Amino acid sequence: SMASAQLVQWREEVVFIPRESLLGTFVDPVATDFILLTGPGELSQDAERITDKQVRNARSEYPSIPGRIMPGTFKFPTYVKPDTAVGVVPESSTLWNSCFGVETVVGATSVEYLFPVNATAANPTPASFSIWRRLGHHFMAGRGAGVTKGTIKFSGKTEIEAEWSGNFLEKAQGAEDLLAAAMTDTSGTSLTLTNATNWHLPANMWFY
Repeated sequence: SMASAQLVQWREEVVFIPRESLLGTFVDPVATDFILLTGPGELSQDAERITDKQVRNARSEYPSIPGRIMPGTFKFPTYVKPDTAVGVVPESSTLWNSCFGVETVVGATSVEYLFPVNATAANPTPASFSIWRRLGHHFMAGRGAGVTKGTIKFSGKTEIEAEWSGNFLEKAQGAEDLLAAAMTDTSGTSLTLTNATNWHLPANMWFY
């Protein structure tokens, strides 16, 4: 559709990272899950395609065989931004907790991130998180995410920056589309779109 041909600008990128209570179960974002990036983010997942070696008496080969879905990867650059109040978690606290493993908050005193010696009640396994990313008209989401690498960069002449990268279990995506015909389902549970390949559950829909 014409909508999916629109150009996308990086400044239109919006990212939310809500923590999951159950690994791999999407959690809807709220305002406090929003993070500001200092550069373009990345969210991708590749599908394996296997060449079909079967021989047939034809000019063309058999279509490739769908293989495994590789773990998704993400990368988000942010500033290191402590909260203005003592004892309140910083912006991107979900990324800090996922990277280090243990988040200890002492109200009105401190917030600490430590590597756990082992996973116990006092040192729990860090929570996974969902990723909700909108880039212009393109919507993407990832479930079961976790940080595998965090890099802190500072030189004394600029703001302290962090770059977070890791993996997630599964990606969903969607984009702008047009109705193929007037809505006829009075129950409001069915829509026919011009390009169904733009959509992948559990995408949400906005009408305008």
